Amino acid sequence: MLWKRSHLGRLFAGSVLLGLLWSLWTSPYSPAAFSRADAALAAGQPLVAVARYDAIAQSSFFESQRRVALHRSANVWAVELANPEQAQMRLETLVQMPLPQDELASVQASLAALWVEEREILSASQAFLEAFETAPTSPHAASRLINAARLSGEAGKPKMALELWTRLGFHFPDHGPLAAVGQGEIHLAEGDVQAALSLFEDASHTAINADLEAVARLGAATCLERLGNLDGALAEMDFIDLPEEVLLQRREGIRHRQSIGGGAF
Repeated sequence: MLWKRSHLGRLFAGSVLLGLLWSLWTSPYSPAAFSRADAALAAGQPLVAVARYDAIAQSSFFESQRRVALHRSANVWAVELANPEQAQMRLETLVQMPLPQDELASVQASLAALWVEEREILSASQAFLEAFETAPTSPHAASRLINAARLSGEAGKPKMALELWTRLGFHFPDHGPLAAVGQGEIHLAEGDVQAALSLFEDASHTAINADLEAVARLGAATCLERLGNLDGALAEMDFIDLPEEVLLQRREGIRHRQSIGGGAF
C-alpha cells in the first residue's frame, strides 16, 4: 500500500512537472517562443506567426525580445499578409522605443518601404533620410540616401533632391557618378540644360558601371539635342550601350530634326 502511494505520488509529481514544462514551452516567456513563431511562418501560417510574435512583444521580460518580435510581426503583416496598416502600427510603436542606432535606422527604413508601397512618396523620402542620418556609418547608409534623393525628386521637391544628391557625392565618393546623374536629371527637368550637360559628361567619364555610363551618355545626348548640337548628340549616341531598337529610335529622331533644320529647344 505504501509502495502504491509512493508510486502514485511520483506519477502525480511527474505529470505536474510535464504540465509545467509544456506551459513554459507554449508561453511567450519561453526561450522557444521565437522558434514556434518562426516555425508557424515557415509552415505557411502567417496569422499564427503574427499572433505568437505579438504575444512575445506584449509579454516578454526582455525589451530586446519585445523589439525583435514587433519588427518580425510588422514584416509578416507587410509582406505575407499585405496589410500595411497593421505593419505601420507596429513599426511606429518601435520607433518610439529606446533603440540602438542601427536598429532604429532599420525600422525607419522599413517604414519608408511601406510608404513607397502606399505611394506616400514624400513621407518615404523623409523616412529614408532619417534612417541615413540615424546611422550614417551603416553598410546601408548610401542606399538609404540614394532612395531619399530619388524619392524627393519624384515627389516634386527638386531643391531637396539636389541637396541630397550633393550629400551623396560628398559622403560617398564612390557614388559620385550616380550623384552627378541624379543632379543632371533634376537640372534637365528644371530647364538648366547647360548645367545638366556638364554633370552628365562628368558622370560618363567617371562611371565604372556600364549601365550608369549609358544613362549618363543618354542624358548628355538629350542635352546636346536640346541645345541644338545635333551632330554632338549623334556622336554621343555612338558610345551608348543600349538595346539597338532604342538607339535606332533616338538616332532617327535626331536625324529628323537635322533634316528640318532643328535648333535649340
